[in-house]
Amino acid sequence: MLKVLCFISFLVYASFIFFIKTPILLGVILIINILLMILLKINIKKAIMFCLKLMPFILFTAIFNLIYGGIELSMLIALRLILVCNITYIFSQKQTPRSLGYTIEKVLTPLKVFKVNTKEIRNNDKY
Repeated sequence: MLKVLCFISFLVYASFIFFIKTPILLGVILIINILLMILLKINIKKAIMFCLKLMPFILFTAIFNLIYGGIELSMLIALRLILVCNITYIFSQKQTPRSLGYTIEKVLTPLKVFKVNTKEIRNNDKY
């Protein structure tokens, strides 16, 4: 049950980041992410390397938004993406793929009302 709550909290937290419109609040989120990395003993250097690997995507998105929305929007989008990538890295470091599969299966349990086999979703390894 704790893993399900952590997964739902992660989804809400990551989604919440995209609704923040002020850089100051995004700075607070950055501090929270850094504190989470320290408390959970996540290697900060590896977290930075993970974000750097995604930098081409982040820069492409920022440039696209710079062209169509201006510099302020572009910077907000880039910062949001960096923060979401960071929290995703933190979450992935504390989960194994197997436990994540079971967690997603538990979250999708209400779909059984519509006759969806949630175990089939977890065991689908055609990809």
